[in-house]
Amino acid sequence: MFQITLKDARELSGYTKEEVAGHCGITEDLYRDLEDDFGKTPARIAFAICSLLKISLDCIYIRG
Repeated sequence: MFQITLKDARELSGYTKEEVAGHCGITEDLYRDLEDDFGKTPARIAFAICSLLKISLDCIYIRG
């Protein structure tokens, strides 16, 4: 299965950090932290991000 970082998925989708954060109802600072460590993202926010970026949750690379 192919996996991509959250940052790469966002950039390929053409969204800014501010746009993704606004869509999810979170601060840009929190979104920036999630790009660094997506593994601790609350499910509601993770699904909102993946929905916006049109990518499956299991395609996001999580460091570990």
